[in-house]
Amino acid sequence: MKKSYCLKLEEELWHEIDRNRMLTAGVLNAGSSKVDYIRDAMVAYNEYYRKQVERRVRKTHPSLVA
Repeated sequence: MKKSYCLKLEEELWHEIDRNRMLTAGVLNAGSSKVDYIRDAMVAYNEYYRKQVERRVRKTHPSLVA
């Protein structure tokens, strides 16, 4: 189930998101919407966090990561 969320950002950041999305359009995800682009970015960040950051935290503070 997907849950709605309102994302408020500075206009400059929205422009950067649009620019990056258009650069990848046709290369990775032809015709992806802004919502799809942001969702994919969040999934990629969470994967990176899980693989890189949590691993380092476990080494130094194992009690912080369940």
